[in-house]
Amino acid sequence: MDRMTALRIIAEEDLRNGVFFSASENSMNAVIIEESSGVFVVYGTDERAAVDESSVMVFSEESSALTEFIERLRAWNEYVKVRNSDR
Repeated sequence: MDRMTALRIIAEEDLRNGVFFSASENSMNAVIIEESSGVFVVYGTDERAAVDESSVMVFSEESSALTEFIERLRAWNEYVKVRNSDR
């Protein structure tokens, strides 16, 4: 997967709470992808915008990181959808 494909999927599926290669400070309940020192990092944050350390995954290839990011973003959006339908 490449960045353009990931952005197309995010738009087409109206996926929310993703932080796509931008500053992630104060992003609550988010799925985040960043590039740092030549590696790609995917992780989630909690309701206090703290990094969930158990969610951190590091990838050497951008395509693998993007695939993981999209999968997590889909799962998070499905969770929110189900949670909101129970209210």
